[in-house]
Amino acid sequence: MGEATPHDGGLPILLSNRKSQGRAFDGDEVVVKIHHGNKKERFGSVEGITKRDFNLKEKKFICRKDEANPQYMIPVDERVTKFYIKDGYRQGGSKQGGLHREKAKLFVVQYVKWSQYHWNPQGKTVKNRNNSTKGISNDGISLIKEMCDIPGPTLS
Repeated sequence: MGEATPHDGGLPILLSNRKSQGRAFDGDEVVVKIHHGNKKERFGSVEGITKRDFNLKEKKFICRKDEANPQYMIPVDERVTKFYIKDGYRQGGSKQGGLHREKAKLFVVQYVKWSQYHWNPQGKTVKNRNNSTKGISNDGISLIKEMCDIPGPTLS
């Protein structure tokens, strides 16, 4: 569930499910259609995106494997929808992402495209983030830097 905040500072508009959020990412400027509501809450759906908050082709997301369906990756940031990994792991297969995805806990996924005919965007796994033996605090700092696109060397 998400919400859209009006420019006039009015009551937020609740986007109750993935379908109502459309193809918008957190921070995007959107046009929202209000379906119903009262003085305490309003419900609507995204009708269009007027401005992206970031360049999707350059953005990378830290994700974990969806245990229920290994063809999907779930971002650590819960405000982002999960990604369909088209050429990823399939049961019993060894396609891209097959064996190394079994051992890794976290992955870096890059946006590829989002077809109007699919609920989720397509992504590709660009690297895995295995647990480091250098210490959890150092690995945690590098993970946060990667999630927030902070440049610079990581601690070792």
